Parts: sequence; C-alpha cells; structure tokens
Amino acid sequence: MRPDPRKLVICLPSDEPRLRVPASELSDQPWIYGGVRLLHELAFAAAASGRHVELRGWVHRPTFERLASATGLSPLLADEPRRPDAEDIVVVPEGHSDPFWFATPWLSEARFVLMAMGPLGLLGWPFAATWDRPSPLTVPVDEVNRPEYFRAIAALGISIWTNSEVLARLAAEHGIHAADIGNGTPGPFPEPAAERSLDVVWLKDNRWAPPAVELADRLSASVQAIESTDNAEVLAAFGRAKVLLYPARMEGESRVTREARAMGCVPVLPRGNPLAVHIEERDGVLAVESADAIPGAIEALLNDPQRLAALSAHGMSSAREEVSWTAFVARVNEAIDALPSDDPITAGPRAAIGDGIDRALARLPELQRSLSSSRQQNLELEAELERVRDRNMELEIEGKALRDRKATAEQELQSLRDRRAVRWSLAAAQAVRRKG
Repeated sequence: MRPDPRKLVICLPSDEPRLRVPASELSDQPWIYGGVRLLHELAFAAAASGRHVELRGWVHRPTFERLASATGLSPLLADEPRRPDAEDIVVVPEGHSDPFWFATPWLSEARFVLMAMGPLGLLGWPFAATWDRPSPLTVPVDEVNRPEYFRAIAALGISIWTNSEVLARLAAEHGIHAADIGNGTPGPFPEPAAERSLDVVWLKDNRWAPPAVELADRLSASVQAIESTDNAEVLAAFGRAKVLLYPARMEGESRVTREARAMGCVPVLPRGNPLAVHIEERDGVLAVESADAIPGAIEALLNDPQRLAALSAHGMSSAREEVSWTAFVARVNEAIDALPSDDPITAGPRAAIGDGIDRALARLPELQRSLSSSRQQNLELEAELERVRDRNMELEIEGKALRDRKATAEQELQSLRDRRAVRWSLAAAQAVRRKG
C-alpha cells in the first residue's frame, strides 16, 4: 500500500505561544508519563511504513534513542516552529487544560487528530464552554466522557484516535467514530529476575501515590516505593517484585499495570475505573471491590504461592501479546488511511483566521518591547515628577521661612517706628515744658 502523501505531525507538550506546531526540544529528564511515551511510539509506528513523520515539542531523548535503536527509524526532529498546512495531519494529545493549545491545528488547513488516552474531561479541556480540572481522587464518573464532549469534537471536524477500546466504544455509542490504535512496543521486554526479592512495590511519582502510601502502611509484607527513574529501572523493579499496589480510581489504558504484568508482577487494584480493561485474573490482575480491600487481598495473595504464580504467568503472556509492534504499526497506518478529508469550505477560512491571529501574535514581542519602553519612560517621568514635587516642597518650605522672616522684620520695623514715635512725643513734651 502506498503511503499517505500527507505529513504526520505529532505535537508533544511545549511552551510555543503562537499558532504554530512547536520545534523539537530534546529532554533528558529520567522519567516521563506513559501517554508521552505512547506519542513517541506512535511517531515511530507511522514512520515504519515510510511516511513523513515529525515529532515536535518536548522529545524525550532516551525514549527516542531506544525506539530508534529498536526500529532502525528516525522521525524528523524539527529545528523551527511553523504553521500547519494542508499536507499535515496534526496529532495533539487531549491532556491540555488551555483551550488555546488546540487552536493551532484547528485554525489551519491541516487534518486535526485528537489523541485521547484517558477519560475526556479528567486531565484536559474537553471542548466544553466551561470546565475546571477535577481531582481524579474524587471526580464522579458521570462528569467525564460526557456525550456533549464527543459531539463537540465531532462537530468541529476533529478526528479521534485512542489507545482505549472502551473510549472508542463510548464514542461509537454517541455516533462518533474513534479509531482504536491500541498500544505497541518494539523490541522484547527484559526478562524478570530469577528470584523475586520484593513482596510489594508502588510508584512514588504517580497520581495514585497518596492513597498508595496509606494502603502500604497497612501491609505486613515488605514494601518498596519505586522512585522517579528511567523506564528501564522501573521495569527492573517490576521484575524483582511479586505484587504492584496500584489504587487507580480513574484513568485510561494503564501502561503501568501492563508493564508490571509483562514483567510478571501482579497488579492489585480496585474495580470501578470506567475505562478499565485487562483487569481479570486471566490477564494476570487481581481486581478487588474497593481500594480499602487492597491490603487484605495482597496479604492473601502472598500467602497463596500457587495462585500468585498463575497470575504472574498469565500477566507476562497476555501483556506482551497486547503490545505486538507489528499489529500496532498496522493499526496506526489503518487509522491514518481511514482519516476523512478535511472540509475545504471551512478549512480555508479557518486557516485565514489562524494566519491573521498568528501575525497578530508575531507582533506581540514588538508590542511588549514598546510597552516595556513606555513603562520605563513612564517610570522615569514619575521619578522626575517626584523630584519636582520634592523641590516644590523645599521651595514652599523656603518660601514660608522667608515669609516668616519678613513678618518678623516687619514686626521689628514697626517696633522701631513705635519707639521712634514715642521718643518724638517725649521730646515734644519736654520742649513744651521748657517754653512754659
């Protein structure tokens, strides 16, 4: 099959302030979220069929280099931001709280794909008039994945890709197609340790860490927290552990539990997540009715080596099948080929509006410099005015002193005149007496 001539542009998070897909910025931080790694994998899967792929935003260098080594491919890392054009398919993840982030692909002639990896409205703006980010620990189930979220996305002409079969099914129930691309990892997982030296592990840099701390304190088994570290170290920790304590209440297709299963570490988690899949014992998972039941379930599982071994084996087998790279590449390419053409009647005007806004945003640095200069001039004028006010105050004080001195002098002069008049009066009286 001949590759789609359009360019696939995958936008990772960035601080690009304009209506442009960002440049690529390599990051060496030790740990990234699973959704960010999925976007890296998506780029390499699309490149596997010879498509032109750009991976933009904050690119994780270790993940990029591991994927390049495993596949022999290298999506383009771009030096400069640019406006999307009609040849682009721009993929943007849903986990952005600022609606402006989604304006870049929509106000262009590009085909806009929303990569939905979790419940709509949980971590990112769900294309609603009003929205406040809720807490995953307390948000009611009916406040995410609302029908109006799906309808708004579709009405705006945005396509949906997801790695969650449940999310794809929910979209279909609302009459919206969402392509389920699933998950894929090139290269095999490492083998677990020959002997599992850890009873229980939990993730410290994770949104479920607060409840995990409380539940871990209730265990008599040995427990170790996995710190923020490289994915290879996380996998190694899973390979040394028997059980993963994971009190996830609401999230998308969990990479954490899948990677634990792939390493033979049995996740123990609560039921109730509306997007949960692969949480049965045949998947190598022990799901309990509530988070509060996790400690007791873990203790019972650790005391049942036969059941623990069976769950571990189920998990390693099923999880590794779920991330078949060949199948993932095929699903990604099928999703690209199935994208509808953008509406030329609306795409052109949207792009024209976007170009106008982009030009206005381009002037912002100049306007900011001008504003900064005006502010500086204003500060200087205010300082000069303050100096004039101070000098005026000094002159008023000096003027008052002069007036006081003048009044004193006038008083003294008047006193002199009064004394002179008295002397003249005395002299005249004496003269009169002499004449008399």
